[in-house]
Amino acid sequence: MKRQGINTNAIWESMKDLIIKTIICADSPVNSLVKANCKSRYCVHELFGFDILLDESLKPWVLEVNISPSLHSNSQLDVNIKGQKIKDLMNISGIRVPDKNDVVPHAPQTSGPPDLSNYVPPNNVAWTNACLVNNSPQMREQSMRTTVRGIKTR
Repeated sequence: MKRQGINTNAIWESMKDLIIKTIICADSPVNSLVKANCKSRYCVHELFGFDILLDESLKPWVLEVNISPSLHSNSQLDVNIKGQKIKDLMNISGIRVPDKNDVVPHAPQTSGPPDLSNYVPPNNVAWTNACLVNNSPQMREQSMRTTVRGIKTR
């Protein structure tokens, strides 16, 4: 599109504006569901997938919003896009996913799954649906340090 002289930044801005307005429209029903179904609103995270169509004048239109978008990767392009999105989602949720440069390149390999039979998590940490729920950022960081091996922490 840039090669055709189209201002892609303006298109992205109009798409962001459309997404924000769509989320604002759903604010009341989403908040009602959170209040009715969650003990704490601070441990709730949702990934929305927006399908947007550009018309002939490059105006964006929302086709649909998916509340459970597919995160399966069928191609390298999928891996590049969805992998970064999953990392961003986890980081926003408070679970730090390290960059490739932060991972020790030659971590010792073990055969089979790790033995976790003697592992006892800290008292104030609970794992629920792959989401770390913890009121203390310091404890979250400490638990990540103790449970993730071979990763440098900042």
